[in-house]
Amino acid sequence: MPVEPDGGIGDGATPLPELLAEQAADGVADDAITDPDLAKGEIPARFRGVWDYIEGTCDPASDMRMDISAREVRFYESDGQVTSTGQDGDAAIVDLAMSGEGEEWFQSTRLQLSENGDRLFVTDATKENLTDDYPRKRCPQG
Repeated sequence: MPVEPDGGIGDGATPLPELLAEQAADGVADDAITDPDLAKGEIPARFRGVWDYIEGTCDPASDMRMDISAREVRFYESDGQVTSTGQDGDAAIVDLAMSGEGEEWFQSTRLQLSENGDRLFVTDATKENLTDDYPRKRCPQG
């Protein structure tokens, strides 16, 4: 088998490191994860904290309350452990292994913040162009 000067196998193809560099320079790798938290398989810090429906009280008994940490999302009657993460523009795509009320399931969730970061929109990441009818506000710490 012939060997090229760059160490390739002689098929004339561009070596992988050079090909990846070219794609990045051309903007082909747009779906690459650029958020460092998502790259580690964690929910980004900007989403973490306690959230409740915009008309909610942030009380722990609120059924719309969400408590988001790096590797877990806690809802009123269920918990989700992060199994994988992805990125879609500014949104985080978080796959969760859910459990609650004696049941277990998986769900893929899109987390998106409003432009000023004071509202959280949560939708099913497996469906396109969904709107969140129940946006959440960030609850005060403490």
